[in-house]
Amino acid sequence: MGNGELGIGNWELGIGNWELGIGNWELGIGNWELVSLNIFLVSLVSLVSLVSLASLVSPSPHPPIPLSPYKRTDLITVGNLIQAIPNQGSLRVDRLL
Repeated sequence: MGNGELGIGNWELGIGNWELGIGNWELGIGNWELVSLNIFLVSLVSLVSLVSLASLVSPSPHPPIPLSPYKRTDLITVGNLIQAIPNQGSLRVDRLL
């Protein structure tokens, strides 16, 4: 790796002490370089995952949906439901509570 290299054969691009190589997957800053396709891909996947997670965590522009669209007083209770069932034989339950 040199300083400020631009090459077509091995796809190196360098500005100052920075070099980025696509053909041999080199990434270097200063005196150290990283030659690994796996580490590059893991870093890329991690970045995409963080962006996806940030979009899920960010507040939505819509108000939260209530857990139930009905008021508590509008709910059918079990006692009312049992009273609505016609008498089947000898078992009759008029009131549960």
